[in-house]
Amino acid sequence: MENLKGDYQEQIEEAEENGDSVKADELRAELEEELEQMNKDIEEKGYASWEGFLAKWNEHLSRCLSPLRTADIGDMIVEVDSRYLDEDAPSLEQAVLSLKQGPFTLPTEDEWEYLCNGGTRTLFRWGDTLSDVMTEIFQVGAVGETRENTILEQPNMLGLFIAYDSYKNEIIDNTSYTKGGDGGCSLCGGDGAIYVLPCYTAFYRHPVNERCSGLLKNYFCYRRIIRLP
Repeated sequence: MENLKGDYQEQIEEAEENGDSVKADELRAELEEELEQMNKDIEEKGYASWEGFLAKWNEHLSRCLSPLRTADIGDMIVEVDSRYLDEDAPSLEQAVLSLKQGPFTLPTEDEWEYLCNGGTRTLFRWGDTLSDVMTEIFQVGAVGETRENTILEQPNMLGLFIAYDSYKNEIIDNTSYTKGGDGGCSLCGGDGAIYVLPCYTAFYRHPVNERCSGLLKNYFCYRRIIRLP
């Protein structure tokens, strides 16, 4: 806000020095309008106070994370890594149906969360904090980045590779949402890094909007399983 006020003040002073009072008044009106909009955005997004921000953040988490629950997970054979769709799919429902061709099927949400988190009871497979992976998250897609033994790229405790990538959606046995990333919606939508962070927990749910183009093969992947008796 201070930078915005400073920029406008310089323009206003310049207009007054040139004797253009009309221009100066127009600039004052524009500044007032911009400040009013900024205050409105701050209030709506909860940035006016730390308490307000936490309230908005918790509201967001309650919408995008699956609920706490218990589940019975049986024995199964699991693909070590996910693979992208071979071609675009017209809908999530059709993709799920086509990928469940015997003897293969897709993991349920309960099973996927267990597999992704390596059987742990923490928010992330490595624990309950992002402090150790923040550098990696903010370097996603960085050109020429050559990091070795990164946490996000290592297999988890079950030996599975999970795509901790906000651009990669993993299809499960569910026709309402996918797991993993959100197709880059948070990043490209300008929501800011903090809204991307839930993608890195196994409990993140991303509702799929198929109205525009269905499922694009370069954004959606799957991991098949075989349940054992």
